[in-house]
Amino acid sequence: MQGGFPEYAIKTGFYGINFYERTFHAIGDGKKLNTWTSLPDVGKYVAAILTRPDLTRNADIRVSSFTSDYISIIELLEKETGEKFKIYEETVEEQLKRGDPPDIVQVRSMLLDGRGLVDRGGYELWDSKFPEVEPRRLEDVVKLCVLEMTSHAP
Repeated sequence: MQGGFPEYAIKTGFYGINFYERTFHAIGDGKKLNTWTSLPDVGKYVAAILTRPDLTRNADIRVSSFTSDYISIIELLEKETGEKFKIYEETVEEQLKRGDPPDIVQVRSMLLDGRGLVDRGGYELWDSKFPEVEPRRLEDVVKLCVLEMTSHAP
């Protein structure tokens, strides 16, 4: 599996999004594309991979659900919640100074500067080799996350 998990991006602060405070602390502008794999799609792809041992044995397999930037996720969150998110464009240094853990800031920086795009650098996505897998769309992931988050609001 490859890329970030959109459910973690929405439900945890790891990626800089705080759903309940309606904020996004981006490193940069949040407009670089990333490859994302929805958690339920991980299981679908694993099942498909296991049924094709001749194709997949010892292979370095990269699959995904969709490609998106963070701002698109924020825009969909705003649409689904009916509320604006405050976006903070920050540097690594500003996030560290604010007290975010260095390891998390480093990974966040990598994902927000475009290094989270799997097919950059010559890597091949195998999505098309598993036509039986119908990955979730970003819009559907966001809708489900908002439903789950609002029904379990603190």
